[in-house]
Amino acid sequence: MIQLNVVALTDLCHLCIPDMIAKGEGGIINVGSMASLSPIPYAGIYSSTKAYVLMFSEAIRYEYQSKGIQIMALLPGGTESEFAKVATEKSEKLTRRNEKRTGSTIGMQTSAEVAIEGLAAFEKNKQYILCGRNNRLLFSLTKLMTRKGVLNFTGSMFKKIAG
Repeated sequence: MIQLNVVALTDLCHLCIPDMIAKGEGGIINVGSMASLSPIPYAGIYSSTKAYVLMFSEAIRYEYQSKGIQIMALLPGGTESEFAKVATEKSEKLTRRNEKRTGSTIGMQTSAEVAIEGLAAFEKNKQYILCGRNNRLLFSLTKLMTRKGVLNFTGSMFKKIAG
C-alpha cells in the first residue's frame, strides 16, 4: 500500500509535471478513497496512505495551479470492482447479504459511475470529489461527531469485516 499510494503516486506526479509545465497546461486525477477522510481501524495502512493521496494532491494543486496544471483527488467510497471482490472474504459475504436483501450493493457505485462523477468534477476544476450522494451524506454526519466517536464508528464497522 505504501509503495502504491505514496511512493508510486509521488514519483508519477513528479515525472509528469515538468512536461505539463513546459506545455503550460495539464491535469492529474489521483485516486484516493473516502477512507482518506477518517482513521479506519483494521485498515490503518490503507486509510493512512489514502489520506496521503488527498493531502499530497491538495498541496501540489496549490503549488502548480498558477502554471496551468489542474490536480484533483477522486475519493470514491465502496465501488463495485475487482478490488472490492477480493479485498476480504468477509466483505464479500457482507456484500452478498446486502445484494440478497436489497437487490443491490448498498452504497456501492459502479466504476463507470465513479468515473463519470469524477470527470464532471474535474471539468468544474474541483479540488476533490467525494463520490456518491450516500457517501457525502455519511461524511456530513461524521462532521457532527467527535473524533473519538468517528473512530469508534469506523472501528466497529471494520471490525466486522476484519473478523
